[in-house]
Amino acid sequence: TTTTTYTVRVRDTFGCEDEDEVRVTVFEVPTAHAGRDTAVCYATVVRLGGAPTASGGGGSYTYSWTPVEGLSDATAPNPEISVVTSATYTVRVRDINGCETTDEVVVTAYPRNIPVISIASGNNPACEGDVVTLDAGSGFRSYQWSNGATTQLVAITTTQTLTVMTVDVNGCSEVSEALTVVVNSRPRPVVVADGSTMLCTGETVTLDAGGDYQSYLWSNGSNERTLTVSEPGNFFVQVWDGNGCSGTSNIVTVIRRSVSL
Repeated sequence: TTTTTYTVRVRDTFGCEDEDEVRVTVFEVPTAHAGRDTAVCYATVVRLGGAPTASGGGGSYTYSWTPVEGLSDATAPNPEISVVTSATYTVRVRDINGCETTDEVVVTAYPRNIPVISIASGNNPACEGDVVTLDAGSGFRSYQWSNGATTQLVAITTTQTLTVMTVDVNGCSEVSEALTVVVNSRPRPVVVADGSTMLCTGETVTLDAGGDYQSYLWSNGSNERTLTVSEPGNFFVQVWDGNGCSGTSNIVTVIRRSVSL
């Protein structure tokens, strides 16, 4: 275990003697420093090894890290790795005298918590004036939406494509996939009369809701595009377009002329 000089004395049958010696040198074994165990977020770049990674022994060290997958240089004293999975890394240090030693470090990757945007209320696509509430999910320390909102829930009233970045309890940030909310404009029908809306007895006027809408509902219950009116009253129509959005027209007042004798 220590450097020692050993001597041997030899005597033959005639009484003649001789001696020789050998020196056995015990080199100091170097010390390896793989670094401190650590836990990091997904894709964080970690520098392995110590400062320094090797000490003692005869100096002029060579290094060999395992496993080598993902390491920037498996023969460097301080290789780097982008952490995507947990692993234990071992460094083997060899000095100029051929003496070797090892050390290991555990690198843990925190599990990924990628937010998923869901619709908490409303429909997508929606209609003008409706509110669509999006939910980034619970359990995060903070939220940052691409439209500037910083809450778990966000209310949308216009067409937008949104993502959300969250920070979890480990301090790790992730960004969701994009979600597009479509808010369609509502139809705005305008009722047009084909003549005077002041009727004499026996006269009619036809009201036209216009457009190429999917369906119509007049204030008197009719479901046609046009409405022929012979009696006084206030008439309007509600229409639905191809997106399922509805709109209500202006009011047309039909009156009956009074007859003076």
